[in-house]
Parts: sequence; structure tokens; C-alpha cells
Amino acid sequence: MTESPPPRAATGGEARLVAAGALTQLTAQVLGLAVLLVIFTVLARRLALVELGAYGLMAHWLAYWKLWLAPGERRLVRSVLTSLAPRAQGPSGP
Repeated sequence: MTESPPPRAATGGEARLVAAGALTQLTAQVLGLAVLLVIFTVLARRLALVELGAYGLMAHWLAYWKLWLAPGERRLVRSVLTSLAPRAQGPSGP
């Protein structure tokens, strides 16, 4: 049984791509929160208390759901990068 080589570090291009993706995701989350606050403020002036409460519960549930999925997304990106690493190195050994 042969041992697989340890995963290599990401090259400069791959590292920049992953960093850009993480920065994009963070920016999207911040902008999403800002939009949520603006929408909530506008709706607070127009909706009845019960309707506003239902909207608030739904919005918070969706935010928690997104936070629950974020670690899985990071694991997926990490596993894709490590699965691409052996292919980029080419065949090793006889």
C-alpha cells in the first residue's frame, strides 16, 4: 500500500483566487445585512406589528441558515483544492 503525498500548498494564483472568493463572500454578507436593515426599516413604517414580526422571524431564520451553511462551504472549497493538488503535480513514482 503506497502512501499518498501530503497536500501541497496552493500556488500564488490559487491562493489569490481563494482569498478573492473569501473576500467576495464577506462583502456579500455585509451588503446583505445592510440591505436587510434598510428593508426592515422601510417595512417597519408600513406593516402591522404581526406582519413585521413574521418578516423579522423569517429574515433571522434565513440568516442563521446561511451561517449554518458557511462552514460546509469552507470544507467543500478545501476538499476541492486538495483533490486538485495531486492532479496538478502529475503522476509520481514508477
